[in-house]
Formats: sequence, C-alpha cells, structure tokens
Amino acid sequence: MEIPVKSLKGVALWFALATSIAVFALQNSLQGKWTTTIQVNGQHVAIEGVYGPEGHYSEIVRSGSLMTSQSGTFLFRDGTVYRTVKNWEPKRQWIAGAAPGTGHWEDTKQPPGGVFRVTFTNADTTVWDDVNTRGSTTFHRVR
Repeated sequence: MEIPVKSLKGVALWFALATSIAVFALQNSLQGKWTTTIQVNGQHVAIEGVYGPEGHYSEIVRSGSLMTSQSGTFLFRDGTVYRTVKNWEPKRQWIAGAAPGTGHWEDTKQPPGGVFRVTFTNADTTVWDDVNTRGSTTFHRVR
C-alpha cells in the first residue's frame, strides 16, 4: 500500500511541532539540579537545589563549615514557584551565653518556604526574584 506524500508531510510536520513543544517544555521546567554562589556579609554561600518531576524539592545551603537544608513540595505555575517546607535541618541550635562556656540549646523554627518569580534567560539559567524580600538570585542548571 502506498502512503500519499501529502500524509507523510503532515506526519512530519506534526512530529516536528510535538518535538519542539516537548523541548521547550523541558527547557522551561525546573526539573533537575540548580546551583548558585552568592556573597552574604562577606561570606561565600553556595546553594544547591534539586527539583523533581513530581513536585518535590530539596535545597542545601553551605557557608564554610556550616550547612542548612530543607525539603518539601513546590508548584511551578505561570512563571512563579510556590515552595512549602516539610523538613529542615538543623532543628536545634546552640545559643552561646554571655559567660565563656555557657549557653543553651533552642529549637529552630520551620523555614517559611517562599514564593519566587522565575525567569529563564536560557534553558540552563534562571533568575529567581523573591516576592517577599525583593531579592534576586541567578541559578544555573547542572547537566
């Protein structure tokens, strides 16, 4: 059976369009590992976030020998990320007292999550604008 050339052109056009849409969607997806480094009060801070396909994320923030982490769920809609923290570390911290060698432990509060407007400057670079603090950070996708 011979397939008309017209039908083959239509299939090829449909396949090219579907492929282009899939590539665009992946490029404008948060799925994957994202990193950045910033300076805060003269300290070098590295941030690494991993965003999964099913709306779960984890983030580690390191500065020297110090590290914090959080994980939870996220929703990415209309260029905005809405994050909800479900777990975090550390959950307790040492508060030094006025006299040397004194202090006490205190529980740390749950981080607030956040709302960020995300702009893709290319497939592997995003600018995150924090809706609450008005701060801006550029992240790069790790491939």
